This record gives sequence, structure tokens and C-alpha cells, in this order.
Amino acid sequence: MPKNKKTPDGFAARIALLKHVGFIDIENWLPKLRGSGAGRDDLLDACALAWSARDPRRVACAREKDARGLTMDIWY
Repeated sequence: MPKNKKTPDGFAARIALLKHVGFIDIENWLPKLRGSGAGRDDLLDACALAWSARDPRRVACAREKDARGLTMDIWY
């Protein structure tokens, strides 16, 4: 994402993206954060992690191997 999530533009862009992938009630959840100790950017991070866990992607790295000979792939 080109803009910081803590700026108004960056926050709005992330809200729009999360709504697009199914988090249609995200704006209703924001007021429920008050008094919880969690920030609104924490909610964005949690939603992004939940979405990525539901539909993981893999970047294979055949050149790098760990001590056991397993490839050092990245999952996100």
C-alpha cells in the first residue's frame, strides 16, 4: 500500500480494500474498540491477517535452503 495506514488517506484505502474482500461491517466495529486498548490500525491488521490466512499465497525460493534442506519459501 503506498500510503501509511495511520494517515487519513491510507486508512480509507485500507478500509475500502477490506470491504471489497468481505469485511463489509468493518466501520461498525471501529467504535467498539474504545476502551479496549486496541487501535483502529490494529483492527485493520487483524482483518488483513484473517483474510490472508483464509487464502494464503506462496512465494517459492528454490535457491535458499535451511539447515534441513527445506526451501525457504514465504507464505503470506
